[in-house]
Amino acid sequence: MRSTILFSIVLIASFLLASSEARCNNPNVVRPGKPLAIDSFADQNNGVFYFFYYGGANNYYLETCADQDCTRTNAPALALPSITYSQYNLFKAVQFKGGALLTVAVLFVSGTQWNIVAAINGQRVTFGNGQQILPVYGTVQDLSVVSTYGGSAYFAVTGKGNGDGKNFVVIYTVGTNFAVTGPQTQVTPATNNVANVIKGTVNPAGLLASWVWNTDGKDFGLISCSNLACTSAPLRFLQTFPSLLQLKQGWSYNLVSGRPAIYIAQNGAPLVVLYCNSFSCSNGFKVTNTPFFGVPVTSSFTTGGSLQLALNTNPNQVDVFKCNDVACVSNQNTHRIGGLNYAVATWANTARTSSIVLTEGPVSRTLLYNFC
Repeated sequence: MRSTILFSIVLIASFLLASSEARCNNPNVVRPGKPLAIDSFADQNNGVFYFFYYGGANNYYLETCADQDCTRTNAPALALPSITYSQYNLFKAVQFKGGALLTVAVLFVSGTQWNIVAAINGQRVTFGNGQQILPVYGTVQDLSVVSTYGGSAYFAVTGKGNGDGKNFVVIYTVGTNFAVTGPQTQVTPATNNVANVIKGTVNPAGLLASWVWNTDGKDFGLISCSNLACTSAPLRFLQTFPSLLQLKQGWSYNLVSGRPAIYIAQNGAPLVVLYCNSFSCSNGFKVTNTPFFGVPVTSSFTTGGSLQLALNTNPNQVDVFKCNDVACVSNQNTHRIGGLNYAVATWANTARTSSIVLTEGPVSRTLLYNFC
């Protein structure tokens, strides 16, 4: 009888393990039939994903996976209330300080007026002007929000100025007391261009933020906070790439060994990496060809420190490479995910797995892929 019970326990454990492993290395459709996620990010502690989406009636919500495999999702939580919908609105959401959820939006009002709004755990933030809106005038073109491990967060807004048409980048700080201050820094790059894109990250210590600023998919510059309050964030122009494939999806930004690495796709040429010699790129940089022809979806690191690079090697396929060097010359093609149409990706890394969420807008489909 005892042997039978032990055998049953082993059988059940084996079944549960097999069920868990069956979700590895195989894309799973998550949140089927639900509104398309505008943004997604991973919990810093356990790697489960959050999805930010418009839920109707001028309300935006955050929905989290109940487990790392996202076999189901928890009840959605209100993230940003009473926001009038517009196709021009920009949104980003992150997690910071003890799991608090920060959502930032730049909302088109009319003409040249835009309003910045923010919420923490669904409660609208009051800015330094005593209001829950912060006006910005001109044409806002992109928004980036980054969270530090020390409890602060930053958001950067870029666009073209009101009347003069000059570029601007404004940076705000969300402190450990959840108060928003700024703009801490305002950068006005003097370039003659049409469109601006900005992407950010934090340094290895998880304290200082930096952004790569791109104009018309050609000119690249680095904006690095000099201190925790980001009261100084000089812009350093890097290089011009005249044949960039796409404005937003044509490049990705991350840190490799604590130094900025920008992966840039070009027409008819290999993917290149611009790799700085320091965090602020003040000591120069090097541009190196990679072995690939493709569009970088995202780059990330496993908990073991390995560089991972995800590329659209053709419009309907994502290849994931494990790299032994920043240019990924020495690499292993670990996974190939087909049937995609230029997906947007988010990474998460835990001790058990490295995971990627691929959101494909045209067909409103979200895939979760656990590499383990």
